[in-house]
Amino acid sequence: MRQSIDAELVTNYLSALALNRQDSLPRLINQKFSPGSVDLPEDFPNTAKTPRFLYGDQLRWIGSDTDWGIAIGRFYSFARWTWCYLIWLSKDSASAAWISADIAWEEDLEPLEGSPL
Repeated sequence: MRQSIDAELVTNYLSALALNRQDSLPRLINQKFSPGSVDLPEDFPNTAKTPRFLYGDQLRWIGSDTDWGIAIGRFYSFARWTWCYLIWLSKDSASAAWISADIAWEEDLEPLEGSPL
């Protein structure tokens, strides 16, 4: 699920830049985005569900008709203790105009129609 932009965080970030206070940026960001725990779950890897997608699977962001690509990597992330995928974007994907690859949480992806999944 994509989250909306946090206006307060953006305002504080821009203020720190304008006041030449880049030293405070890591603190601002860490306060807002720090995970609940960076310790492995007690019974890891038993709590880690099997990844839904494999390398080479053709995927798209749920509800998106503009961005899709091929899974080229994955990692189990402590930010949510779930799978996150590295997607090599199709050259026909809208975002490919400025990036080659992107990451996405497993819950935000679905097989591309017509793919063998």
